[in-house]
Amino acid sequence: SDGNFINNLEEKLKPLENKIALLQKRIKHKVKGSNNIKKAYLKLTLVHKRKADIRNDFLHQVSTLLVKNHDVIVIEDLKVRNMSKS
Repeated sequence: SDGNFINNLEEKLKPLENKIALLQKRIKHKVKGSNNIKKAYLKLTLVHKRKADIRNDFLHQVSTLLVKNHDVIVIEDLKVRNMSKS
């Protein structure tokens, strides 16, 4: 490790989480089976997809940054069972 930290992704996702909570509240008050609830579910699905796309983009950017800046990348396979006391 060279001591560099990567920015936190949660800052970018917080507004979307608030929007998801708002849409879920709105869905709760709609009539089941109506066209309005279908439209509300579609909006919620699109926000969830946007959240997933932001996560994927972040992971691609970080992995690309690591590959471009470092010659060797090593992944250590740790056995959690051996690390815990029980």
